[in-house]
Amino acid sequence: MSVDGEKGIEDCSADESSEEVGEDLGPLRAQKPGLMRDETIYEDEDVEEATRRLPENLYNDRMFHIKRAQDLAMRPQILPKEQRTEYEEDKFYLEPYLKEVIRERKEREEWEKK
Repeated sequence: MSVDGEKGIEDCSADESSEEVGEDLGPLRAQKPGLMRDETIYEDEDVEEATRRLPENLYNDRMFHIKRAQDLAMRPQILPKEQRTEYEEDKFYLEPYLKEVIRERKEREEWEKK
């Protein structure tokens, strides 16, 4: 127990503590802050270029999800279940743009070798 009598994270079982601190193990870890898989990809030059090429509505949705997750992380809170992205609903919206950017980069590198 913590000093004030409330149950601290160290006093919780594994399931309770992961819920309290907003952690989730496995492939569904992005659901609690409401992120999609493509919003958790490390942003290198290829991802930045693919993001730049997104249509405005997809770009705006991406920014909304990321800013909401940052806001929740600062509090720390988790998104209510009804607002979370379900695994079945997760779309790989960035993937076609990212594949195109990577293909173009490899093609450019191959051209520069010649």
